[in-house]
Amino acid sequence: MNVHTPPADIAAAPAVRIAVAAKTWPPVAGRPAHTVLRAVNLDIAPRSFVVVSGPSGCGKSTLLNIVAGLDRDYNGSIAFGAADARLSFIFQSPRLLPWKTVQENIEIVLPDGDRRRANIPELLSRVGLSGAQSAFPERLSLGMQRRVAIARGFVVEPDILLMDEPFVSLDDPTADALRTLVLELWHRHPTTVLFVTHDRREAVRLATRIIRLGGPDATAGDTGDNAGGRRSSVVADHNVTLSLDERCSAEHLLAEQVRVFGA
Repeated sequence: MNVHTPPADIAAAPAVRIAVAAKTWPPVAGRPAHTVLRAVNLDIAPRSFVVVSGPSGCGKSTLLNIVAGLDRDYNGSIAFGAADARLSFIFQSPRLLPWKTVQENIEIVLPDGDRRRANIPELLSRVGLSGAQSAFPERLSLGMQRRVAIARGFVVEPDILLMDEPFVSLDDPTADALRTLVLELWHRHPTTVLFVTHDRREAVRLATRIIRLGGPDATAGDTGDNAGGRRSSVVADHNVTLSLDERCSAEHLLAEQVRVFGA
């Protein structure tokens, strides 16, 4: 059986060690300060595909920003298995520069020496954009722009790939095609993935491990990481061992979703 698991020969040391004692938002517009994350302690295995899930506003994106080093105002620490670990971040929006071509938008994350070595036309072919390197973003659909963002995320050959709901606002067929693309690229270029989503089906479709954030304060009606005064920690931690074929089966995905998240 072709099981969707991290590639072999994985080192014992974690690729990322997350120890967030607390992340507190300061008072804003008369609202008191409140803690959005508390006691989030996780070891992320090398080359695993870890999905962080939970209701809107539970701190998923905040946690990703902390790991990326974009948010340093917290109590705790983030440690990487390698001192020179290379990170890449694929955001909710493609974040393409409109005055640059597809190739230039990908090259912008590469050091000059790497730009000469990177085979961007081949990478674009793998993401279904053969011959598009000279196109400008305004000529691309949203789905195609997200393919460019995915290519840019993989072109640096990252040790850690962070993905913050990269398929949000896409129609289901386009989003599912991109999920398949990401899995194919991940198997071809093994890396450690931290992927944020509130979509339960997407979580079981992609993950080798699902981390659920939540807490007694969390309510699904809140929106934004600064909403409702909620405080989240890890409430569940599940391994997912579906094969690649099973991940394309609605029956298997539903059964795994019920196992991980409940009915």
